[in-house]
Amino acid sequence: EALQQRAFALNPDRSDAWIGASVLATLHAALDPATGDVDGSVQALKQAQRLDPTNPQITFTIGTIYLQRVEEAYQLLDQEEQIKVAAQQRFTASIAEARRWFEKTLELQPQDANVPLVLAQLALREGKTKEAIASAEQAIKQGNTSQNLQVQLALLYEQEERYELAMRLYEAVLQNHPRDASPLARYHLAELYAASGRLEEAL
Repeated sequence: EALQQRAFALNPDRSDAWIGASVLATLHAALDPATGDVDGSVQALKQAQRLDPTNPQITFTIGTIYLQRVEEAYQLLDQEEQIKVAAQQRFTASIAEARRWFEKTLELQPQDANVPLVLAQLALREGKTKEAIASAEQAIKQGNTSQNLQVQLALLYEQEERYELAMRLYEAVLQNHPRDASPLARYHLAELYAASGRLEEAL
């Protein structure tokens, strides 16, 4: 911490000094949650972003911190009423902040294939299936070839009863990953084959 304070004294207008402060605050929070300062980490990153407003790595990192808060709050939404109310408020606020920073990242780096995937995760947490599908489709169009992404999108298609699209995605997963295809993809594809009367292929 003393070294970081000296960095501020020598370089108060450099974004990397504030990024360093954020890293220290994040590590402190991970090692000692009781006294860690996650808010300090976010504030340091926001200061870095003000000094370096076109750096998408900074905006993505801020969004990621808020995404973690979303997940933490989501886990508390089924608790007793007093905890649930506070968790809902934190969940709503964190969703809004996470989306704002990820969308800012996309403005700075439109071809980033990871941001639409994260936006899909946020939409799912809000129960917005159609919005999640649109974001996942965008991620694939922009080059995200993750097998997990394709499987999750296929599952969403099934929820929306778009079975033909789901089947095509599962088939693509099995074709592109013949040795390590997701068991989930195999299972759901077999179910869809059976439901459509393609019993031999289901077996």
